[in-house]
Amino acid sequence: MKINKKKLIKGWKYKVILHKNYFDKGRSITAYFIYMIAIFGFASRNVKASLIIGFIYAIACYFFGMWWFHYGLVFAENEVGNQNDLFEQEVRVVMKWARKEKI
Repeated sequence: MKINKKKLIKGWKYKVILHKNYFDKGRSITAYFIYMIAIFGFASRNVKASLIIGFIYAIACYFFGMWWFHYGLVFAENEVGNQNDLFEQEVRVVMKWARKEKI
């Protein structure tokens, strides 16, 4: 099955997954705040305030994730991970050798 990348990027599936990624990235970066919200909810027993804070947190996760993507921090994060990955280090050595040998 051949995938048309231009059609995929303009399609609704791509956009849904992109917005899901914004939320997921924002939530993964701010994951510890969810514990503070939970502790607040248990300590205060104020369900309405906890739900409002949780809703605001969910919206903030989305916008923080969007900001993370917009400023290219995702690529920097991937590069940091790649520099500590042994397989990626070996691939870079081979690619450097291949460029030198012009293979």
